[in-house]
This record gives sequence, C-alpha cells and structure tokens, in this order.
Amino acid sequence: MSHTAILLAAGYSSRMGTIKALLPWKGLPLIEYQVQQLLKTSIKNIVIVLGYQAPEINQVIEKYPIHIIYNPNYANGKTSSIKTGIRALKENSCSYLIVSVDNPIESSIIEMMLKQLRCKNSNIVIPVYSNKRGHPILLNGSLRDDILSISEQKMGLKELIAKYQSSTSELHVTKEHVLYNLNTKEDYICLKDHFERRHQQ
Repeated sequence: MSHTAILLAAGYSSRMGTIKALLPWKGLPLIEYQVQQLLKTSIKNIVIVLGYQAPEINQVIEKYPIHIIYNPNYANGKTSSIKTGIRALKENSCSYLIVSVDNPIESSIIEMMLKQLRCKNSNIVIPVYSNKRGHPILLNGSLRDDILSISEQKMGLKELIAKYQSSTSELHVTKEHVLYNLNTKEDYICLKDHFERRHQQ
C-alpha cells in the first residue's frame, strides 16, 4: 500500500468572488502550485476532486500524473468531496493526506508529517506553528471507514480529531504557512503581500 493525497478544489467561495484554485501563487495558479508540491513528495496516489468550474481548473492540471475526479455534489460541502476522493481509490492506502486548495502547502512539511505518522504510530498528524494547529491533516489509512462516515452536520474531520485525540500527534514546525487560509479576497491579498515582502528582504 502507498500514501494518498486528496486535494480538494471543488467548492465556490462567495466571499472570494472568483475561482480560488486559479489565483496566482508563487508564479503559478494556486492549484498547480499545490500539485507540484505534492509531486515532490513520496506520495504515490494524488487525487484531485473538482466541482465548481471543473473544466477551467482541469485545463491547468491535466498534464500532470494525477487522478482528476468530479464531485457532482460539491455544493453539499467539503466532506462530500473528501468522501468522493476516498471512494475513487481502488484500494486502501497507508495514509490519507487531506489538502484544501486554499491552504498552500510545502513538500518538506508533508514529508515530515509522513515520517511522524510512522515513527509515532499515530492515527492523525497535524502541523503546529506557534502553538496553533494548521493544515493539512494526515490520517492513518486504518481510519478509512471513519472518514467515509463524516458529515457536515458532525463538523467533518473535526469529529475524527476529537474521537482520536489520544492518538493525534502534533508536528511542530517553523514555517507559518501551515496556518495560511485563503478564505476571502482580503486573506489572499494580505498573505500574498506578506510572502512577497519576506522574499524581497
């Protein structure tokens, strides 16, 4: 069995007013940046779940060796897309990395999370910066049935984190990007400006 990453790019944000997956990030459309970071890791199965404006997003990433699937029920919330991604896999995986397109990631952090999952024998690994939990979340493959039982009404993955609190491992990192969340246009502009200023210094 190998590791699987499920990148969620199905939703539409009325607060953003545009397709978040196609926003520029480090010189690339955000979703392409995310895909490239995942391809730099040891994860073998990369599943992209599309929904809103799927054809436009698909054009950007179809050249990569990934599995692109469509969730017709994307309007029902993120949990719907997570379960669509899990069900699209032909076999169980060692782990499931759940990544939202609006939470920019770095390959080095993901590799550290995979290592911690093995070394700590954890069910869940969450990156932490300055005592704040961030993204993405890594789930042990043994939790597949639990993941398929999540719902928006039960707070999605938060329910699993509460259920497996004793076997959840925190990975303390020195990179604040694990806290980035591009929920609104203001979030995006602020974080993009912050990133650009840091790299000009």
